[in-house]
Amino acid sequence: MSSKEERAALALLIADAVREGVITAIQQIVTPAPPAPPPTPYPITITVKRELTKLAVRKEAFVIANMNVFDEGIKVPGDGTVGVCVCFDTDGVLSFKRSEGGSLENFNEGVKLAAGGTYYFSFLAEKGDVLNFQYSVNAKLISMYIYFVPDIA
Repeated sequence: MSSKEERAALALLIADAVREGVITAIQQIVTPAPPAPPPTPYPITITVKRELTKLAVRKEAFVIANMNVFDEGIKVPGDGTVGVCVCFDTDGVLSFKRSEGGSLENFNEGVKLAAGGTYYFSFLAEKGDVLNFQYSVNAKLISMYIYFVPDIA
């Protein structure tokens, strides 16, 4: 028997059973459809153009303990993030201040930087801040780069 004939015979048996009262209710069994596969993710590329600006560079300079590294403060051009990449030849604590006469803020939670290690720090700054940096001991500044990345407008 083909499956079409089998279904027809089964339908006749069910109809006879209903007529004779053997089956009082017929419940249609519905097989739920399998869940649809998740949609294919479309690659989304978001490009945010934010220009990195070099604010200052100082290399191969001797710095005096707790004195400003730069002769003049570095003016922040807008709201954003300032990055500092620095290396000294002597262990010490690097700090900065946001304005002349402002209080010092330590990098690395006040823990000494290791001699010869290159460190990168970043912090938020506001337009008009005038920055300068100090080191806790007399040392040779191997290099210090100060960068600025503006906030997304």
